[in-house]
Amino acid sequence: MAMYPHVECWQGEHLGMVIIGLIVLLSQILSLCFIAYACFMLPRYSVNAQKREDMMVSVKFVYGNYRADVWFYSFLMLCRNLITAFVPAIAPNSPGVQLAIMTQSLICSFGLHCYLWPWHMPLCNAMDFVSLSCVLSLAVLAAAWLPRSNDEGFFEVVTEVVMSVAIMGGFIVASVSFILMTPFAKKNDQLKDVGVQMHLLCNLPDVDATAKTIHASSSRMATKSEAQIAATIKELDAYDKRRLVLFSRFLDTEFAPAKADADAPQPMKRIKSTRSMEGADLDAGLGEEEGKLAVITV
Repeated sequence: MAMYPHVECWQGEHLGMVIIGLIVLLSQILSLCFIAYACFMLPRYSVNAQKREDMMVSVKFVYGNYRADVWFYSFLMLCRNLITAFVPAIAPNSPGVQLAIMTQSLICSFGLHCYLWPWHMPLCNAMDFVSLSCVLSLAVLAAAWLPRSNDEGFFEVVTEVVMSVAIMGGFIVASVSFILMTPFAKKNDQLKDVGVQMHLLCNLPDVDATAKTIHASSSRMATKSEAQIAATIKELDAYDKRRLVLFSRFLDTEFAPAKADADAPQPMKRIKSTRSMEGADLDAGLGEEEGKLAVITV
């Protein structure tokens, strides 16, 4: 080795670069873990009177740019950035694999952005939408300039797996959904609950708890003046103001008094079938015929 000092020097520099790279990688992983912990604990600390003020100020950079109901989006963005940074290192000699990973990452990011619409500033959402669309289009169109891959088996296996999951997954979900919509499943309480959770992707809120919440909220708001309410609305984000207008109109419509003026909002009408109205008391003039009811509006 003494005869080739440049080899030993190169090995030392290479080892140093590896150590520095590992330190940088570890720092990024620790940072990501901290953001994940902050996003996980933020809802709990935000309702804790003792820790709320310090917590909300110290981690404001985590949630400050996003809407209140998607405070965790910074963690998703960091995960996307980490995957993007790792793409050149995952397959350095396979541009096709790099492009495939990058495309899938951008598709997931694009879908999450459209679903969550996270930024509290509408213009930022529009700009992020256009930016992701352009980057995704560039990644797809770049496939035309890639050289022919020497590892075609990898792409064949991935394509078969993706297509199998998509076809079989759709068939299984459609079959289970059809079974859960049959009269037998609807009469079984357990299957009925499973059907509700599957079709709505959530549990139905408890009616009594919801009624108590609405009643308590309306009672507290009744004590406030219009100036106080206006001061609170002024501090809301644009999307929160828009939803507040929608919800207020909905409440005004659904919970309108029985004897309202002709110009006042009226409850939205629901269409219910004969089976859903079996055993219900029928009002006069709703189309009763031989003790049975056709499709009616209630």
